[in-house]
Formats: sequence, C-alpha cells, structure tokens
Amino acid sequence: MGFFDNVKSGKLFNEGTALSKKGKRSEAIALFDESLKLNPKNAWAWNSKGVALNVLGKHEEAIRCYNEAIKIGGLQKDLYWRNKAFSLKSLGRIDEADRATNHGISQWYDDDTKLAHIAVYDDAAKATVEANMAARKGWIPTGTSTTAGQISAGGIIAGDMLFGELGALAMSGRDKDKLTITYTRTPEWLKANGKN
Repeated sequence: MGFFDNVKSGKLFNEGTALSKKGKRSEAIALFDESLKLNPKNAWAWNSKGVALNVLGKHEEAIRCYNEAIKIGGLQKDLYWRNKAFSLKSLGRIDEADRATNHGISQWYDDDTKLAHIAVYDDAAKATVEANMAARKGWIPTGTSTTAGQISAGGIIAGDMLFGELGALAMSGRDKDKLTITYTRTPEWLKANGKN
C-alpha cells in the first residue's frame, strides 16, 4: 500500500464515519469496505464496520469485524473487545460475551484445583465484573480491604452486599488505593465437587 492509497483509505473511512453518524449504516459499510480494500490493517475501520453491522442486527458479521480489529490491535483494543462482547450478548451467547469482556482479567476462577484466591483491583468495574464471573464458577467473596486500610470486612459477604453498601464504601474511600478481595469456594461448589 502506497502513500496515496493510505490517504484515500483514510478519506473513505472518514466519509463512512460521517454517514454512520447520520444513521446511514449500509452506505457507511460500503465505504468502510472500500477503505479496507486499500488498507486492511486499519483496526478503526474494522471496528466501525462492526458497529454499523451490529446496529443493523448483523451480529455475526460484526463479530468477524471486531475479531479483525482485535488481531490488528492498537490503543483501542479494549474497545474492540467490548464491542464484540455486546454483539455476543445480542446473540444470547452470554458466557462468550463475559470472556470477551474479561479478556484482560485473569481467569483464576476457572481453576477447579483452587479453593481460595486473593485478588487485588485498582478498578471498581473490573472488580465487579470479576466478582460476578467468579460467583458463576462457585466462588464467594469472604473479605475485603483497601491498601490504606480504611475498610476491612470479614466473614462471608454476599455479592450484592459487596457491591452494594460495602462496595460503595470500599470504592469511595480508596482514592488511588487498591481493593483486595478474598474469595473462597461456596459450600454448594465444595459439596458438588467432593471437596468438603
């Protein structure tokens, strides 16, 4: 791809973006396709095409576009993953959507040999997402604290409690501190897996 192809690809992409913003998704997709013929490594064009397809209800096609954007990478890779998760949820593929949402979060909760885990978070949204995923895999938060020690809770903490009043307290008082959550297996998981 030469310099002029790159310039033309960028112009087509910008025109497609403008059409998409006006709600002209099909026309925008045609321009994104032309742009991608000239520059198939434009992750933004793949993502934008995916968004337009998603709006049109073409979720499988959108997912293929997001996958291309993810492969190319760049600074907005997390955005491409979130968009893919949205399309997966639209198709009712919730577990896949959760994995897409959590692509950067460790998958410790899938390890059936673990009975306890301590996780440290600097982002409330990631803590919430991971706690919800862990709950589906037989984990329960049993304690929280912040690095500055403003809050420490012991005993079993229900998920809604952790991210209800207690979660609000932990997150509001933490500033730049980190939130630590201790997880253990639920009694039901232990019994079902012969670990009690």
